[in-house]
Amino acid sequence: MTSCGRDDLCQTLTYYVLADYYRHLLARMEFGKEVEGMRSAWEKSGLHAAEGLITDRLFEGLPFVAATSVQEVREKMKPYIEADATRVILPDVHFFIRCCR
Repeated sequence: MTSCGRDDLCQTLTYYVLADYYRHLLARMEFGKEVEGMRSAWEKSGLHAAEGLITDRLFEGLPFVAATSVQEVREKMKPYIEADATRVILPDVHFFIRCCR
C-alpha cells in the first residue's frame, strides 16, 4: 500500500472517530485513548490535527483493508478467513484525488 492510500483511509477513519456512535464503539474496542486524543485535537485545531494522531495500533487494529492490488486485499483478508468470518463486506473506495495534487 502506498502512503497515499493510507493517508486517504486515515481521513475516513478520522470522520468515524469523531462521530459519537463510532467514538463510543472504538472506545469499547480499547481505542479510547486514541479517540479522546483525536477528539481533543479536533476541538482545538481542526480535522487535520486529529487525523495526524492516528496511531499504527488504531489503523491496523480495525478491519480496514488499505490496498492497491487484489493480491494485497487477499493477503490482508487472511486473518478474517482463518478466524472463520462468515461475512466480510469490503466496499471499494477509490482514493486518488489527494494523492494527485
